[in-house]
Amino acid sequence: MRQHSVTPGSAVTLVAARPTADQYLHLRIQSGLGRADQVATTAGLRASLYSVCAFHDNQLVGFGRIVGDGGLCFYVEDVMVEKASRGAGVGTLILSALLEWLRTHSSDGARIGVQAPRDTEDFFRRFGFREWPDARPGLHLPSEALQPGKLSSPSR
Repeated sequence: MRQHSVTPGSAVTLVAARPTADQYLHLRIQSGLGRADQVATTAGLRASLYSVCAFHDNQLVGFGRIVGDGGLCFYVEDVMVEKASRGAGVGTLILSALLEWLRTHSSDGARIGVQAPRDTEDFFRRFGFREWPDARPGLHLPSEALQPGKLSSPSR
């Protein structure tokens, strides 16, 4: 558990864990991503390679996860922050933790991607994500962006 101040007088605790399906579904609605099936949510969360939850006052306010095959392909998924907590650096904390995990668990040549929701591409670009070189939809993270010193907190 790591505690971070994101705004004066406000602390967010990052936990490397999966939320319950109910917590996840509630956060999806609070973050504007809409509803999802309970059974599919449970299966999807269970299959995640790595997950990070952000809590404020024991309330889930943000989440992100890594999915993929664990060797060649990794995707950053479900980076979401409830609307009331946006702009306070919670998303930056979550994505930074996910990228730290990727730095340790992916190898050179692994494909690291994200399907960035509309209007969030610039957030991911600040961390080094770029368009795929072969004109595929979505963004990818070049392996050099995971090199030491490249994952410092991006400027807003």
